Amino acid sequence: MSADLRQGSPDALAVTYTGGYVTPGQVALDPLTGPVTLPADVEEAAILEACALFRGRGRDADVSSESLGDWSVSYRERATGQRLASPRAEALLTPHVLWRAS
Repeated sequence: MSADLRQGSPDALAVTYTGGYVTPGQVALDPLTGPVTLPADVEEAAILEACALFRGRGRDADVSSESLGDWSVSYRERATGQRLASPRAEALLTPHVLWRAS
């Protein structure tokens, strides 16, 4: 992010903020961005979650089976606290979750 707040005044403040992880894609596009800092397990979790969401497009993620004659539906049970579509991605990200109470 870059903000130029000078608004015509040469002695005003200009701010440049750089933060976050450097991803493999950023390095592939511009090797001068520096080394990849995104943890490998976070990258893998992102890929797994994207694949799970793509495969599940057009379907209710909570439905595990359906029938048509005399209609029935079964819902899958998620592990307690599971928020992602991919349980493996959730497990990979667990070490990166910080719990804070305020």
